[in-house]
Amino acid sequence: MTWEGTFGSLAALQESSQPAPPYVVLLDGDVLAEELIGILDQHAPLLSINSLILLVTKPPVRLAVTAMQRGVLDVLLKPVTTQRLGAALKDAAIQCERRRLEQRIA
Repeated sequence: MTWEGTFGSLAALQESSQPAPPYVVLLDGDVLAEELIGILDQHAPLLSINSLILLVTKPPVRLAVTAMQRGVLDVLLKPVTTQRLGAALKDAAIQCERRRLEQRIA
């Protein structure tokens, strides 16, 4: 897994040509706050082909569940430990590899 860069929004990521999907997205949910679910809904196609990990401080349970129903792979509570982040990234990379294989078969 390699770091490809930082984007100011999901829209900016979707408009960029790099990297080619599927890929792992780390999303700072604290920055989005109340708009989070609407933004996830707006970018549903992005979530359907990529692995998204949400980083957030003290999310209400309802927010975490709703985000995962929208396609978020994992919700990490800030501050996140290196071990927890590593495990989430490993799971996301496995999911991306599955999606790559599915794309080749389709």
